[in-house]
Amino acid sequence: MFVLDLLRKRRSIRKFQDRPLTPEQIRVLEEAVLRSPS
Repeated sequence: MFVLDLLRKRRSIRKFQDRPLTPEQIRVLEEAVLRSPS
């Protein structure tokens, strides 16, 4: 999972793009949030 790999490396991305996320991208982000430390 590309997004999960980025989150695991804890990189800070500051260049945001004005484009909508796909439902699959949202699902992967939700999974990452649920697995992240509090």
